[in-house]
Amino acid sequence: MDISSDNAGLRLQDLDGNVKVDTRRSDLVRCTNIKGTVELRGHGTDVELTKIAGQVTINGDYTGTIALRELVKPVKVESMRTEMSVERIPGEIRLERGNVSLQNVVGPVRLNTRSSDVSLDGFTNGIELSVDKGDIELRPGHLPLGKMSVRTRSGNIELALPQTANFALSAITDHGEVDNSFGEALKQRSDGPGAKLEGSVGVGPDVNLTTNRGSITIRKAGGEAGSTTKVSAVGRSQSQNTPQIASLRY
Repeated sequence: MDISSDNAGLRLQDLDGNVKVDTRRSDLVRCTNIKGTVELRGHGTDVELTKIAGQVTINGDYTGTIALRELVKPVKVESMRTEMSVERIPGEIRLERGNVSLQNVVGPVRLNTRSSDVSLDGFTNGIELSVDKGDIELRPGHLPLGKMSVRTRSGNIELALPQTANFALSAITDHGEVDNSFGEALKQRSDGPGAKLEGSVGVGPDVNLTTNRGSITIRKAGGEAGSTTKVSAVGRSQSQNTPQIASLRY
């Protein structure tokens, strides 16, 4: 099914074949329970895609919210502010101006976005993430971990890992500080106005975190208190008992 829309919104539901939509200006494109592929191109405001059985491709400038739920095949999004590819979305992804949220997704995940805070909660397999300006929060959902390559030019990075996770870490901030609750296995040092945290916990994949300006926090996910060590730009190091907060979303 090929559809071209100049102005009106578009709602499609319970279709067996493939869907191709070209929009020039629309308030909402909503596709639900489509048995084939969905290809969306053009311009508009909001996009909602739910229960799509085939591959999903979005290419265009959609200025509102892009909401993706229960997509069982690969997904690719290309817009003026975000490029993203994901293997599957059992949960939900929301792309909004200033905020990108991924919850319960299957990677590999590749995401490149401009000025947005990014949250990944419950992801599996590897991730490649690049942000020009914005904070990043990462909470992997399952073990073993996948390889992670994460960078923001300006923003904080927080990574909450299961307490039994194995990984090889390199965390670098050019202007900021690092916090670590995994103990002496990770070596911390100041480096001019910045700081570094490097080392291995068990045998696991590479986890590379970099921010040009901001702090990096590596903590244990869960409800138990742990000892957190902080190294700041001026070289001070101190340990403090900090409660670890479980982050649960439904």
